[in-house]
Amino acid sequence: MSGERSQLAAEYALGVLEGPDLAEARRAWAEDGQFRRLVEEWTWQLAPLLEEVEEAPAPAGLWLQIDRLIGERDRIRALESQVKWSRRANAGLLAAAAALAGILLVQPRLAPLPPPTSTIQPAPAAAAASMVAMLGDKQGTKIVANWNPASRQLVLAVAGDMPADPAHAHELWVIPKGSKPISLGTMGNDPMSRMDLADALAALLKKGATIAITVEPPGGSPSGDPTGPVVASGQLESV
Repeated sequence: MSGERSQLAAEYALGVLEGPDLAEARRAWAEDGQFRRLVEEWTWQLAPLLEEVEEAPAPAGLWLQIDRLIGERDRIRALESQVKWSRRANAGLLAAAAALAGILLVQPRLAPLPPPTSTIQPAPAAAAASMVAMLGDKQGTKIVANWNPASRQLVLAVAGDMPADPAHAHELWVIPKGSKPISLGTMGNDPMSRMDLADALAALLKKGATIAITVEPPGGSPSGDPTGPVVASGQLESV
């Protein structure tokens, strides 16, 4: 498999894709068994690294550098889109000019066309930044949760010890600042899973909100509130 395909699988495993790249990866995941195996290999390679990294504050200026790099990447993509659009537009204008010339040769007395009216298009809204939460306890990180507001997709990668228990279920919760826990659903036993959230739940996943995991009866909490112990938790932070 090519290097570009391997890079796509790695970024899909990390949950950082969006737009056309995310659509391409989802299609490959559904249709290409070799691509799925490559994503699983990346998941297993990346997840253990999180256990070896001790928590430490980010160096001063790191987030500014990341924002600058992301801005440069977005500007490059925007320029590439403009070039592609310009090429298509030029081809269309040449075809239209040729057709118009033919019409004028056949009907030279046609009345001139009225000047085109212009409309001001609103600027597109800026895409919301992705966020990540390192869910763990005193023993270390157990789950890495990556939230992509653009696709409303929450990607969960198991990084530590989360043993399966047929008699219980691991339930995921979001706790907005100053509010009570809201269930996001129960987790499966796969090392990596994805949850597509409805608009109402997606609106709760903001910077500073806590993501937590509790042990509940099979199928989740019967009351709609956490009933079992919290086995991992962490706050959403911008990346």
